[in-house]
Amino acid sequence: MLQTPKVAFRDTALRDCTIERNNLGQPKPRSGNFATVYRGYRTDGSEFAVRVFNRQGDERRERYQLLNEYLQSREVWCLVNFNYDERGIRSAADGKLYPLLTMDWVPGVTLYEWARDRSREGYQQALAMGADVWLQLVRHLAENDIVHGDLQHGNVLVSAEGYFKLVDYDCMAVPSLLGRKNLETGLVPYQHPARNAETTLSPGLDNFSALVIYVALRALAADSTLWSRYVDGPGYDKLLFRQEDFDRPQDSPLKRDLMQSPDEQVRDLAHYLFELTRYELNQVPSVDEVLLWCQSLDQLLTSRDWDAAVQLVRRMGAGERIDPRLLPLVDQAQRRVACREALQRALDSGDSAEIQRVYQPELLDDYPAAAPLVARAKQITETARVLEALDAARAAQNWQAYLQTWKAHQETLNDRPEAGPYRQEVTKLLKVSALRRLLRDPRSNDEKILEIWNQLHELGGHVTGEAVRAEVERRATRNNKLLTIKALIESAPRTPTLAHDKQLVEAWTEGGLNGHPRAASLQGHVQAAQSRLQQIDHLTSSSQEVSLAGERALFEAARKLDPAYHPLLRRRAQQARDRLKAYRKLQEALQVPEGEPEIPDAFLPHASDMEVMEAWRLLERSGGQKLISDEVQCRVQLAAERVPLIKALQLIDKSLSPLERDRRILRVWKEGLLETCEDAQPWRSLYEAAQHREVVLRQIDDALAAEDIDAVRELAELPILRGFPLPDDKQQRVTQILEQSRKARVARHQALNAALLDNNRSAFHDLFDRELLQEICQQYPHHQGVVCRWFEAEIAAPERCGLSVAQDASLEEIDATHYRVRWNWPDAHISETCHLAVCAEPPQTQQGPRDVAAVFQTSLTRDQYNPQAGLEIEVSPPWHDHVVVVWAEVDLGFEVLFSQPLELGRLQLVKRRRWFG
Repeated sequence: MLQTPKVAFRDTALRDCTIERNNLGQPKPRSGNFATVYRGYRTDGSEFAVRVFNRQGDERRERYQLLNEYLQSREVWCLVNFNYDERGIRSAADGKLYPLLTMDWVPGVTLYEWARDRSREGYQQALAMGADVWLQLVRHLAENDIVHGDLQHGNVLVSAEGYFKLVDYDCMAVPSLLGRKNLETGLVPYQHPARNAETTLSPGLDNFSALVIYVALRALAADSTLWSRYVDGPGYDKLLFRQEDFDRPQDSPLKRDLMQSPDEQVRDLAHYLFELTRYELNQVPSVDEVLLWCQSLDQLLTSRDWDAAVQLVRRMGAGERIDPRLLPLVDQAQRRVACREALQRALDSGDSAEIQRVYQPELLDDYPAAAPLVARAKQITETARVLEALDAARAAQNWQAYLQTWKAHQETLNDRPEAGPYRQEVTKLLKVSALRRLLRDPRSNDEKILEIWNQLHELGGHVTGEAVRAEVERRATRNNKLLTIKALIESAPRTPTLAHDKQLVEAWTEGGLNGHPRAASLQGHVQAAQSRLQQIDHLTSSSQEVSLAGERALFEAARKLDPAYHPLLRRRAQQARDRLKAYRKLQEALQVPEGEPEIPDAFLPHASDMEVMEAWRLLERSGGQKLISDEVQCRVQLAAERVPLIKALQLIDKSLSPLERDRRILRVWKEGLLETCEDAQPWRSLYEAAQHREVVLRQIDDALAAEDIDAVRELAELPILRGFPLPDDKQQRVTQILEQSRKARVARHQALNAALLDNNRSAFHDLFDRELLQEICQQYPHHQGVVCRWFEAEIAAPERCGLSVAQDASLEEIDATHYRVRWNWPDAHISETCHLAVCAEPPQTQQGPRDVAAVFQTSLTRDQYNPQAGLEIEVSPPWHDHVVVVWAEVDLGFEVLFSQPLELGRLQLVKRRRWFG
């Protein structure tokens, strides 16, 4: 089931987890007696343990529920957080839900592995520290009334930082479980020989196993070689002890070695451990008590551990005797312990007199265990002395000495109830001191001063406060004035009024509150009222002016003030608002960049003239014409001249015939006005097409008049006339010419195809046409090889294809770094592209532009070449005496061929000298 957590777990928080797998891809188990443990991974990356029970058991489930309830309210650092769910996991056998235990995953190793590694390292200090940590763990369990029930190496995990954590809580008991039978007897040899299935859970059940582990760790800390002799050597899997060591201690080599340990206390602990196997299980004492047994009375008295010494004496049997030389020391120890206990009772009662009576420095000051009690007793004694000094200072009215005495012993007096009346006197003196400090500062908070003064009077006042009364009352008067201003502000109408603003400003001026810190928060309201009054004054004085700054000021007044604030404000502010609105609209129409406060003279010329005129009319209606400059006026005038033309263009119906539409556009369009007009741009392409068609139609008329059939055909086939109906007087004649041209092309196509079929090379030159050849070779690919060979033989030579040197200069020097190059192009039916190159040596006849090493090379089409202007190239001195050559490119569709190179001349670059006068 764990292969599919979404099905296995009832808890939705566990359904998205993954379970650690083994090499076979199955969930990796860690088997135990009653349960199997698996490692899980939550979606956040955290790890947890899944503990699935191997057998049913109602009592076990009940015990886990009781454990869960008990531990929820306690922080037990040596235990792992766990959650018990009675119906947490689904069984693969019957599909029912069964108990599940989930715990935090504890990274680390078992106590066995940890002790093995430290022993092999010979790290005896770590083993000694481990023994101390184990003793703290055992004490912590006892303090929380918890019995683990199966203390053994496998149930103790040690983290990398050295923390000990207990796992496997199947045998654990809390107070509600004491008296029940144990469900397990624990792992031998860690358990007392008398423990069996009938053993009941009791508070001391862990004592023997805790002592076994403690003795093992202490023994290894004293001699780490014990591990190699008793564990590694025989291949044993537990901490030193075997059950036979306890069954036959007289034959145990381990016992003999422990009794010879270099640590005397280990020898004593081992002795008692083996002795305790003969005790009843419920008589086995705690590790701490066994440690006490290991101490000698002489040692305890010498080390001043008088509590332990007295405890040891009390536990002596009837037959035990105290060494006579120790009797005085024992008597003194008993008196010290009795004195410490009496002082503890007195401190608990809080009776100072009783504390001073029972406190005997000669018995307690050098008593380590009594040190905290001695400190408290001395504090109480010191308190009485300090209170006497305070009484003397008050009687002499030496208040400075009174304060100094209190401050010097404040820590001593803080927690003493008898110091209460003195503390109140100090409070009064501190308040008077605070008043004096605040009154020395003229900018201090008046309300704070009055607050402290009232607190002083609530405490009953003080004689030293009378000296500051007059200054406090002056501050109170000023504060009342401030409160009056505050009340006036708080009672202000929702919308400011002229009368209230005048009242507030006058009250502030009369109050003399400028510079007062408490008035700073109110000053903004007063300044706002002053600002509104100043705006009204400015409005009254400048309402007749028309300027951008003035209109903006009026607009701000309208925005900040209610129209009812002043009778003049409503009408004049509305006028300013209208003017600024029209001005902003004109700014937008002129495409003034956002953030420009005014329309700059260098306004953008491509603004919409329709929008400019619309904004201008708004500005005229508001009377704001003076807000703009003369330059902007000129721009508006330009828009006024353009708008009628734009409207006339808008009236041209798209349903008109193309010829009529061209006539109307040409009649309306005025190039001088509309050249840069943004609104006319939608019609510009129509205008340019109409203008172009008008020129072509005139050229057709001229060609018809001259009976130039080729020219008429070329003009009629121009793209500009495609789909455009010609006038009736031209259409019939042009149609006849185009039909004749079509028939001639078909005849030429047939003749060229026949030449190829008849192997007529001489006709191939006369009939050569690259477009026709593209069509023929596309239809009959077997001609492609013949066409290429005949091209090389009949067309490739420059004189055969029409590529020739210009009659005027083919190379003409323009300046030191530029040359003009001219040449005659082949007919259009042969080539539309030429390639030019500058080479160190003339190319061979069969070399094309891709086969030569050139310092410069370019290609251009016929429409890119101007026969009169030629081609201008930039030259470089290293090109001196280089040859300039040109090739004609013939695109046959299936292959691009080149003519033979035509040499246009050599560059003669003379190095020029620079003369300096």
